[in-house]
Formats: sequence, C-alpha cells, structure tokens
Amino acid sequence: MINCLGSEGLEPCYDARAKQWDACRLSEIHNVVKMTKSSYLSNITSVPLLDSLQFVPNRSEFQTLKNLIHSVIEMDSDLTFGAAINFVTKCKNELKWEDLSKDTVMDVGCGYNFYCSRAILHQFPNVGRLIALDMHPSIIMKTRLVRDEMFKNKIMSNIVQYCAADIEIRDSLQTYKGSIDKVVSRNVFHQIENKELAIENIYHLLKPGGDAALLFFFDNPIFTWYCKIMSMEKWSKYIDTTKLISPYFPGKLEKDYYKNVMQSVGFQEVRSEIINIPLVYRNDEICLNELLQIIEGIFNIPPERNDEFKCDLLECFKNIIGSKSEPICYTIVGLFLFAVKPSISLASEN
Repeated sequence: MINCLGSEGLEPCYDARAKQWDACRLSEIHNVVKMTKSSYLSNITSVPLLDSLQFVPNRSEFQTLKNLIHSVIEMDSDLTFGAAINFVTKCKNELKWEDLSKDTVMDVGCGYNFYCSRAILHQFPNVGRLIALDMHPSIIMKTRLVRDEMFKNKIMSNIVQYCAADIEIRDSLQTYKGSIDKVVSRNVFHQIENKELAIENIYHLLKPGGDAALLFFFDNPIFTWYCKIMSMEKWSKYIDTTKLISPYFPGKLEKDYYKNVMQSVGFQEVRSEIINIPLVYRNDEICLNELLQIIEGIFNIPPERNDEFKCDLLECFKNIIGSKSEPICYTIVGLFLFAVKPSISLASEN
C-alpha cells in the first residue's frame, strides 16, 4: 500500500516541505486527520482540526500543512483511493489471491475516478487483464483526468480495457460470458435496483472457479437525503438535467439475504459481513458544507433563494438521521460479500 504520509502521492511543491517535519509530527497529523476526516471537507480554517497538535504552524507553513492534510485524507478517506486499496486487500486475504498475471479481473461500476481498478493495479501490477465496466459510456473520457501513471500506462498497453455495459442487462455482457476470473464491485450495488439479477449476471460472467467480491451500502443517510432533496417539488425545478445523477436503492437489511441469493444462483463458499461506519460532523456549518459539495453543480438556485435552500438541505438531513443538536452523528451500514463459482457449474445458466 502507498504510504500516505511519505512522499508518494504528494505534490512536489509541498513534498520537500513535508520532509522537514519529523515522523512524530506526521504521525500526529495523520491521527488527527483520521479522527476528523468527515470535517475537513468544508474549510480547514473553520475546523479545530489542529487543536490537538503539539505544535502550531506559522503563517508561512499553514497552506503547506493544509495541502498535506488534504492529501493524507484523499488517500485515506472511505470514499477514495485508500479505501479502495483496503477493499482489494480484503479481497486478497479472503479469497487467497496471489498471482493474477494470467487472470482477467472485472471492476463492475468502475466510476469516473477508477478507484477500485487502480487499487487492483497497485496491488497486482502484473494482472493479466482488467476490464473497467460502467453503464455510462462518457466515463471513458475521464481516464485522461486520472493522475495515476501506472493506470495510464496499463491503458496504453491494453491491459486495462473499458466496457460500457449494464450489469442488470445480460445481453450487454455477452462478450464476457464465462471469461472472467474475478469480479469486484465496490460502492456500486446501492445504485442497482435489481441486485438479485445483477448477482446472477456476475455468476454468468465468471469462469468456473472464479471469485466474486462485493461491497455496498445497506443504509446510507447521505443517499437517502440526496434522493429526498432531488424529489422535493420546491427545488426540483432548479435541477440541471444535463448532470449525471446517481440513483439510490438501499438493500434489504437482513444480513443473510444476499448470502442466500448468491447461494441460490450457484455460488459456493459465500461469506457475508456487515460493517458499521460511524461519522460525526462537529457542527451544522461543517455538515452543511459537505452536503453542498455532494450536490455541487446539480442545482441552479437563484441567489435570492440560496439561504432558504441551504436551510432546507440541513434540516432535511438532520430529520433523516434524527439529530436535534450538535455534534451531528450518524452511521453508514455496509455489507461485504465474497463467493466462489464452483469449478463444475451446479446452477443452470441461460
């Protein structure tokens, strides 16, 4: 795994400055960041992020420190590359992955940042082939914006290939029927309405003996809030319909439901694990700023209604999570699923 406190992944302009801080300071920064990573998104100057540090940066150091902290968080956030690395590491351990040089891996719902695809490459740089699948053809145009030289080189060498297909539509997947060694999908299934059909289609894609690894949200108040705001008649008329807006379909909350679904389509060695991720915003301002970032560019609100809109955003979210006072606390519930397609298929495939 890339060391998010070392020089790798940091911008050169502040990499040199970072080296002047001793390891103790960097470790201290990292610990503070991990405890407050929900808060940094608003404005670091308004968050008491540095209060627990044993040193205080002077004015000339502050912007450099701010950049370093943002880079640490970018590598370690539950929504970014560091978490994708953790997911791939868990897949490696659970499914005993070692040498993937002869394997074809498919990342279902790769997204425009290609976090999981890139994490696979960093963990398994000699992977035989990586198929980045997404239902939105426009995402392929985003590859040029990804700042990851290994990823770009693998695209140039045709190791990484892009496929525009819908995991809920089997006809769109026929090219890869029975040809994939490993299918992974991270933080995508909560956007899929018919999860049962998607699981069947993953089985259809895998070779006999192939692995499947899924991580998705059972319940995420942020997504519930997002859908609520998008459907509010008061504000929906201001939505920019040209923007890509993700749907949200929460899963069934019984732990074994999807385990049973996987077994019913023919998977074996199915394991499921529920995870609870507690998150905290120190105050309303921090919470509101993060909510605004989530919907940035989607609404074209008239300036004279901005304050009213912001009040509704915050009130809606706090009502959903049942929060009446600060700090604002809530929990995301997620599910890991790991499974193996038997070497001799026991389930009929159409």
